[in-house]
Parts: sequence; C-alpha cells; structure tokens
Amino acid sequence: INTGSDTVTVTGTLYTSAGAQQGNSDVALSAAIAPGARTILSATDLETALGADAWSGPAMLEVTSENNIELMIRLTSPSGLISNTNCVTQGAVHNLEGSDSNDMTYVRFINQGDNVISDVRGTLYNLNGSVIGAANTQLFDSLAARQQSFLNRTEFENLFGASWTGEASLVITGAEDTDLRLLNLNLVNGETFFNF
Repeated sequence: INTGSDTVTVTGTLYTSAGAQQGNSDVALSAAIAPGARTILSATDLETALGADAWSGPAMLEVTSENNIELMIRLTSPSGLISNTNCVTQGAVHNLEGSDSNDMTYVRFINQGDNVISDVRGTLYNLNGSVIGAANTQLFDSLAARQQSFLNRTEFENLFGASWTGEASLVITGAEDTDLRLLNLNLVNGETFFNF
C-alpha cells in the first residue's frame, strides 16, 4: 500500500528459513504504485517475479522502496479464514497458550539483519508473573542472517522443563540484538492462525 504522496516502485529479495537467498535479488515486484493504491501479490506471483522455486516453511521477503509503503501479509487458513500475520514485536510475546488450551501456540523467531544473532535466551512468566520452569533458557544457539525458526508450545515445554495453564509471556533475555523479531501465532480449532 502506497501511503505516500508520490508514485513508488517496490523491489524485493526472498530468503529461505535458513537465511539463504531464494531466486534473484532486488527484483521489481510490480508496476509503479500510485499514491493510496495497493498491489496484491500471491506466493505464485512472487515465485514468478523473483525466478524462485516454491519454498516450504517460513520465508522472509525483504521489500524496498524509495518512498513510504505499508505491507500486510495475509494467510489463508484451511478453514478459509484470512488473517493478518505480519504483526511482529521485539523482546517479548504475551499470548502463549498453556496446556489447558486446545489452541497451539507457535512463535517465529526472525533475524532480519545481516549478522548472526548468538545465544538467544528467554524466560517464561505465568499469569501471576512467576517464572515457569528454568529462567534464562537457551532457545537457539544462533540464528543466521535472515534466518527464521519456529518453536511451538510442546517445544517450549521441553526447553523450559515445565508446562503451564492460561496464557504465558516469553521475554527474550541475553540477546539484545535489534534485528530479532518475534511473531506470536496461535492455531485456533486446528484450522486458523491468529497473530497476537
């Protein structure tokens, strides 16, 4: 979406979950976009524009423009519902569903930078603010440049050595890199992802 007052062009480069470039770099993604207008691109459109093969798992599209643009990532779930999945945070996520919930939590860790992020650690807190399991637990030894990795509730339970009920917060510790982003997704009714 062109939120500026001038016509813009956008270019993009796609990176796999391991951080490797997929297809060509800095490719024009669409024709020029007029002020207030938008361009909608499907995964197939991106494959064609970038000369990339279809990918599996999470990927990161790095988009550049000479002026202001806003991006929205829409995910169509098996239920047919469409949700916005591009709300990311830094430092913490606050809606990790516990073992008493039928909904499964996933947290995507995204290194949007050019350098390795080492020793990603976190602490889980329950509804009352008490630490769940072991504090300052290592989640990843490292995340390569532009790498993205998911952990789900079961993996968090194994890493922290404890389960919880209700919602929990994950606070990242020991990694003060400003390029680390977190995406909190909950799979509701086994069919629709919601971003928190």
